[in-house]
Amino acid sequence: MKRFIVLVVLLLLLPLAVGQTDQSQPSCCCNFDSTPATACSGAFSTDCGVPDTPCADYPTSVLPETLDQDCSVLCQTSSPPVQTCTVAHPSVTDVKVRGIKGKGIMRIQWSLSADQGGSVCTPTLVRVERCDANGGNCNPAGDTVNPSFFDDTSTLQWKQQYTYNIIAFYGTQQSTPATGKGSLGDLECYTVYDESTFCLSTAHFETQAMKAYLKTFPYNGVTFHDDSSYDGSVTQAFGTTINAPISCGPFNTLSVQGPQCVAPSICNIQPGSPAQCILPGACAPPASDVFGLTVNQKNCEKNATTGKSTYCFFDRGPASGDVCYPCNPTMICYDYKSEAACTSNACGVGDCAWQSIKGLEALGVGVCKDTSVSNCGLCGSSGSPNTPNKDAFNSVFNTCTKEQTQALSVDQEPDKMCFFVPGEPTNHASDCAGTDCTVFDTTQCGSPPGGITLNPDNSLKTTSTNPCSIPVCQLVDVPGGGQACHKNADGLNNGVTGMADCANGDSACEQDYFLPASMLTAKMTAGVATFISVGISDQRNATQSMTRVNTPPNAQTVSSCSVGKKIGPGYALWLCLRSQNDTTNCSDATDRTQWTRTEHDLLCIADGVVSEPEKDQPLFTLSQGSYKLFYFAEDPSHNLEVVKSMSLLTCANCTG
Repeated sequence: MKRFIVLVVLLLLLPLAVGQTDQSQPSCCCNFDSTPATACSGAFSTDCGVPDTPCADYPTSVLPETLDQDCSVLCQTSSPPVQTCTVAHPSVTDVKVRGIKGKGIMRIQWSLSADQGGSVCTPTLVRVERCDANGGNCNPAGDTVNPSFFDDTSTLQWKQQYTYNIIAFYGTQQSTPATGKGSLGDLECYTVYDESTFCLSTAHFETQAMKAYLKTFPYNGVTFHDDSSYDGSVTQAFGTTINAPISCGPFNTLSVQGPQCVAPSICNIQPGSPAQCILPGACAPPASDVFGLTVNQKNCEKNATTGKSTYCFFDRGPASGDVCYPCNPTMICYDYKSEAACTSNACGVGDCAWQSIKGLEALGVGVCKDTSVSNCGLCGSSGSPNTPNKDAFNSVFNTCTKEQTQALSVDQEPDKMCFFVPGEPTNHASDCAGTDCTVFDTTQCGSPPGGITLNPDNSLKTTSTNPCSIPVCQLVDVPGGGQACHKNADGLNNGVTGMADCANGDSACEQDYFLPASMLTAKMTAGVATFISVGISDQRNATQSMTRVNTPPNAQTVSSCSVGKKIGPGYALWLCLRSQNDTTNCSDATDRTQWTRTEHDLLCIADGVVSEPEKDQPLFTLSQGSYKLFYFAEDPSHNLEVVKSMSLLTCANCTG
C-alpha cells in the first residue's frame, strides 16, 4: 500500500487556545522589507527569526502549500504576516493584576509591544500562568487572544498575593514571560460593589457563599470549622473591623472610616449622616402605657431629649396598630413592612425605596427594596432571619406573585431586574443571572420574525432582544395553542413545533446559552502529523465561568490511538474535509449532510486514513494533495461553536 502522510500546515487562531506546530516544520523565511520580497538565505529552514541566522532581522515566515514550492517565488507572491514586528517574539508590557470589585475574580491586563516603527506586535496567542507570591508553583490559568484575562478559579484566596506570568506566542515562537503581582483584596469587601461607607456586622459573614469560602480557606490566621464554632471564628478573624464603619476601594482594599463601636453601642449610619456609635434605646412604651397609645414614629425613632437615634423603628405590627421595634445589624430594607418605616429607614440598612404592589395600593401593601442590590431572591420571603417584626409578615398579600416580582425589580439596571418564575411547590423570582428564555412572556421574549437563524459558519444571523440580552430566545408553539418563549441556539426547525433546544422543564439546558470552544493540537514529528487531540471548554450558565470539559491526551507524547476516550456526555466535534480544488463542500455548517460527527478526544492519522479510537470505519480517507479541515464543537444543550479550520497537506513518501 502506498503510504500517504498528513502534514498540518497551519492551525488557525482559536478563541481560547491554538494548536501548536512542531518547530521543525519547514517554512520560507521572507524579507518583506525588500522590493520585491526575497527569501532569506535560510529559506526552507526551521529557525526563522532566531538570532544569529541570516533571517534574524526579518522574523517573518510563510508556510508553503506544497513541499516543493520555491521559497524565492513564494515570498514575492505572499503578503507580510499580521505579525510584522522587527523585534522577534517580544514580551507584553505593563502587566496589571487586580481584583474585580466585590467579586472573587482577578483581572489581568497587559499592553502589546510596539516595534521601532510604532506598529503593534500582535501575538497569535497569549498564555496566562498563575504562580504563588514568589513566582513559584506555577500552573496554567488559561489562554486568550485578548489583551486581558479573567481568572475566576475557585481556588483563588482573598488577601493572598499571586504572581502571573504572561507569555506571548508568535506562531511557534514564544516570548520571555512578563510578570505582574496582585491580590483579590480584603474579604470584608466581598459582595460590596460601591465605595460608600457602611457598618460591618457579623451578618456580612452569614451568607451561604461567605460561609462556603471561610470553611474552605483560613483567613487572618483563623481556621473555620463547623457551624457551632463559626460565630466565634468570625469574631476572632474580623474582630478589629466588626462594628466599625468601613469602605472598600475599587480593588477591594478595606479602609476603616471611623472608630470601632464598643458593645452595647452599635455602629450605625443614618441617611444623610456620618457613622456614629448608638446606644440602643428601650424601643418600648412606658410601663404606664399598657396599650402603646403614646408611642409614635417620632418618639420611637428619636430620643425626645437629645434628638439622637434610639436605634428603633416604627412599623406595622401583627395586629391593627404599629409597633416600636428594636433595630438589628442584620436587617435589610425588605424587613420594613410599611411605607413610612421604609422611607424613614431609622435602622440605616441600605438605599431603601418603597414600591406599592400593583392592585393593592389602596391597602398600603408593597415592598421596601434596596436599590443598590438585587432584591429578586426576597420574593415571598418573610424577611431576614433575625428581624424583630417577622410576625407582621402577611402571608396572604406578600406571597411571591408576578405583581410582587415587578415591585421588587429595579428596572433601570439589568442586573437588578426581576422576573417571575412559577413553580412547584412555590413561586420565586430571578434576576438575569438566573434567568432563561422560559421566564419571558410573549412580549418580553423578543423573538425575531422568522425565528433564530444562523449564518453558514454558525454565527447568529438573527437574534432575540429581551431585557436580559439572551440572544437565542424564540417563541415556540405549545400543545393546546398559544406560544411560549424557549431557547433555540442551533437555529434548527424554525417555526415548527418542537424546534426548541431543550425538553420541557429542562431548566439546566435552558440556562445554557453559551457557546463551547474547541482546541485542536497536533503531534508533529519532522513536520508530520500523526495524532490530533481534541479539547473542549464550556460555560453552562450565567453564574459559572468557562471550564474545561475534558483533558485530552497530550498530543506531544501520545503514541497509541487506544488512549483516546469520549469527550464528555453530550459533547461532540463536527468535521468536514474540503479538497484543494473544491469551493463548495463544507461551506454551510447548517447542512449536516456534509459533516461527520465524532465524540472522541483523539483523531489518529496513518496511511492516509483519519480515524477515531475503537471505530472500525474511518472518518476520512485521503488522497495525495492539499485539504482544509473545518470543525466546530456542540455541547449537550445544542449550542454550536463558530466554525474553525486547519489546513492539511498529504504527500507520498514525505519525510518533512
